[in-house]
Amino acid sequence: MKPLRITGVRATTVPVPLAAPFATQPGRTGAPSYARSSRWIPIKGLAGLGEIGGGGEGAEAAITSLTPYLLGHDPFALEALRWKIASPTATLYNNRLQLLAALEFACLDIKGKALDLPVHALLGGKLRDAVPFASYIFFRYADSERVGEVRATDQLLAHARALKQQYAFTAHKLTGGVFPPAYELACYRALVDALPGDRLRYDPNCALSLEEAIRFGKGIRDLNNDYFEDPTWGLEGARQLRRYIDMPLAINTAVINFEQRKQR
Repeated sequence: MKPLRITGVRATTVPVPLAAPFATQPGRTGAPSYARSSRWIPIKGLAGLGEIGGGGEGAEAAITSLTPYLLGHDPFALEALRWKIASPTATLYNNRLQLLAALEFACLDIKGKALDLPVHALLGGKLRDAVPFASYIFFRYADSERVGEVRATDQLLAHARALKQQYAFTAHKLTGGVFPPAYELACYRALVDALPGDRLRYDPNCALSLEEAIRFGKGIRDLNNDYFEDPTWGLEGARQLRRYIDMPLAINTAVINFEQRKQR
């Protein structure tokens, strides 16, 4: 096989229509019409796709700025690509790991196409034929047609049941941090009653104080929880919470750099 070389890079912002704008933390409104992601095609002719959430125009500019590093690079040489884009020393300052992830997957896509193999074969083999998904339940404002609002408990339950009926979800995540914790706790427990036998997750996007997170965690410990996600801010908050809560904790807002991978 002739060696492959990256000959071009293109970044595209992909708008994803939302049924209704999300409500996020108090005083803030989520994306009013679109959630944004960026996609990269790093080879002309044999195209590979990689994707990263968020960023919009900023992500396009960031990936375009990496073009001099990428042109002429062999997409099979992933370790060399890592050192070019996000070497351990440089990443302390430029934080390009998220960009590297999208570029690396695009290169894996190219490798699979060049070898006529699915990407899972390049990563050690397939473990399953299907991957289960959970529904994401957001509190929402009404759209421009005054429909889609999810604020009251009955609206939340109707929305959750509709998602389950349409897609057969058996796990559901309530994304909160919008209303007072006591109200969201009542909503969460109502979801459990409305979806018997299903698994639940709660993510307040780090909006709870440590005291509120402890109270909320103890208020749901008897339920069928997968985990308690991002209950309070930072690794130190999670470490303190662990002293009081025995259910699994999940976090995707703190460990974002290699230097944060410490034993706690």
